[in-house]
This record gives sequence, C-alpha cells and structure tokens, in this order.
Amino acid sequence: MVTYSYAVQKSAEMALALGHDLGISTKDSIEICSRIRGKKVGRAKVMLESAVNLETPIKYTRFSEGASHKPGMGMGKYPVKASRAILALVKSAEANAQIKGLGKDLMVAHALAQKGAKSPKYGRHLRRSAKRTHVEIGLVPVKKIEKKEITKKETKA
Repeated sequence: MVTYSYAVQKSAEMALALGHDLGISTKDSIEICSRIRGKKVGRAKVMLESAVNLETPIKYTRFSEGASHKPGMGMGKYPVKASRAILALVKSAEANAQIKGLGKDLMVAHALAQKGAKSPKYGRHLRRSAKRTHVEIGLVPVKKIEKKEITKKETKA
C-alpha cells in the first residue's frame, strides 16, 4: 500500500480528499483551486457547477494566455473537465466531513493542485506524455467569530 503525505498538516478538525494522477490540466486546476480556497462549500460547489454548465467562467490571473475577457471579470475560461473532477473531490471531502461529524457549515481551507507523473501515451502518440495532476482538498468547519463592541474610549486611544 502506498502512503501519501499531504501538503497540509492533518488534524481532527479537517476533512481531506485526494485526487491522485487525475487526467486534467495542471494549470486549470491551479486556477480553480485558487478561486475556491477560502470559500464556503456551498458557494464553491455552485461556482464549479456553473463552470461545468458553461454559465459562469472561472477567473484566470496566473495562466491567462488564451483566455478571453468576460463581462465584469477580466480574463476567464470554462475549464469543464477540471471543474468536474474538482467538484467530485469537494463532494468527497464533504462526505468525509459528515462521517467525521464536523457539521454542515464547512469552508475550503486547503485546495492545492500540483503536477503528477508524466506517463507516456501509446500508439502513434508515443512521443507525447499524458498530463497528470494531483489535487488535494481540505475542509474545516466555519467558526463563528463574535464581534467585539468598540467603545468610544478605545477609538480615541
């Protein structure tokens, strides 16, 4: 059995899901992970589903070559295959969180995509190598932050 060391420190308060050697674009996966990181799970799932259905594009900032301008956002694309794979990972991590008993109010705390192994293609495409990507998704429960009332004395000081 092959063990995998995650890029994030494991804890009891985090539900993790791993996609190992997925046949999706690494550049698209990096952009998607940067967009869903820090968002609530419901919002991230809606964002990914709308990209799969070609309704709302994913904003591209780093790997923006070939991305056309979209209304109200700048450069963006519809990475359907990568969005579908990452959506499945988010749902898997959500199921893992339910099994751990972390509740339903979750946030994507860790989303990472990195290059996988370069495996050769077969047949007449022998000289080409297939793109592979490792994707990690980590969910944590959203903690309610109580707002501290600021008095006039604290603002003057």
